[in-house]
Amino acid sequence: MDMDTISLEEAKRIVEEAINDRILDIERSQWTLISGMVTDESAGPTLDNLKQIAPKLRELAGSNPWHIRGANLRNAYVFGRGVNYTGVDKPRFQNIITNPRNKAALFSADAYAVANKASFCTGNFFVLKKRDRFIVVPIEQIANFTTNPDDPSDIWYIKREWSTNQRDYAEWYPTASHKTSGDPLRKAIDLGGGQVEPVNLEGEFYIRHSNRQDGWTWGMPDSFGAVVWTEAYSAYLKDNALLVRALSKIAWKITNTTTAGAGASAATVRDAGGAVGGVASMAAGNQLQGVGVPSAQVNMGNGQPLIAAVAATFGVPVIALLSSPGETGGSYGSAQTLDEPTLKTMTEIQSSWADFYKPILEGIGAKDAFIEFPAIQTDPAYRRINSVVLAHKQGLVHDDEGRDAVLSIEDIPRLHDAPPKRDVVAAGGAINPGDNLSGREQGVTDHSVDNE
Repeated sequence: MDMDTISLEEAKRIVEEAINDRILDIERSQWTLISGMVTDESAGPTLDNLKQIAPKLRELAGSNPWHIRGANLRNAYVFGRGVNYTGVDKPRFQNIITNPRNKAALFSADAYAVANKASFCTGNFFVLKKRDRFIVVPIEQIANFTTNPDDPSDIWYIKREWSTNQRDYAEWYPTASHKTSGDPLRKAIDLGGGQVEPVNLEGEFYIRHSNRQDGWTWGMPDSFGAVVWTEAYSAYLKDNALLVRALSKIAWKITNTTTAGAGASAATVRDAGGAVGGVASMAAGNQLQGVGVPSAQVNMGNGQPLIAAVAATFGVPVIALLSSPGETGGSYGSAQTLDEPTLKTMTEIQSSWADFYKPILEGIGAKDAFIEFPAIQTDPAYRRINSVVLAHKQGLVHDDEGRDAVLSIEDIPRLHDAPPKRDVVAAGGAINPGDNLSGREQGVTDHSVDNE
């Protein structure tokens, strides 16, 4: 069919059929994949299943705009303001945490992003501790495992297989949870048939699972449920772009009184070659009229329910995922805030990561270690400063503590070791704009500590 001569209704019908066919194809392929994911429903996805889908999800997280944005949003919400560790001040603990290799693996902004991507694309994050060295192990290197005979979710030993410098390696390690459970540790794994493999008891695995259900051994990737709807939304936009292109070729409608005249008109328009600014010369009874701008009437926003399903899977607001408040009927104010359910979801994820990091720090000997995430959302700077001033006025914080807080809020460089000397304001006094809290004349500067 000639795209230049099809009617508007015919173009819409073709695109609608293409969209419906694409969605059905995606659903069929994906549900085949999903149904094949679980051989035993009570045990959840197998390790081989996860290894098969991980490359696809990693590709999407590196090339698909919505998966890229979703992964970045989750990382920003959870790790965007860093992680605070307490109880690790001893030099021995600091030497381990600040070791360049350990920092790159676990204790840096890049390490947090890698950990987030592992949960996003594989649903399981593996960290191997060998003495005082931490190594992030990709799921492809997890070759085998054993579990508690009474509980398939309790992993006891993991076999790692990897290659480096043209050599192949394979070693079994206990999990940290099994190593600290008090149960006796095996020195070898009996695989049956007379095959016995040794266990390296000088190392241990730490594992964090995402979206794991009761009885499951492994977790599910955070982005897995969005694949169907990501592909559907992408197809929707592509097909709408095709519709816009088709409609842009239909500029004029010619009404003729005879069939022969209609054929002649069609030939004339086709021979015009898309020239602009020509003159129409027609016989009596013929009519030439513009069809308006139908291509501009194609509404790309009608696919919002598809991308909303993607956002729901990622656990992020659709406004933030699209980076366009106008597309969702929202405002820029709403785009800058998190709704309460999303905020609680991300706070829960932070707690999960804190639970993951705590045994790691305990494993290096920091038994009193505590992991805390700064608040995801904060008040404007002036409100936080006012809170600090009020706390200082009530005698709840010292001068240096209040000063440090204000310097941090405003990102002011520290030029002096001590806060400037000021007269103490009596507790209980009201703070009003323009109050002279220093007790001196307005415009007089205190230079008593300029040399400190």
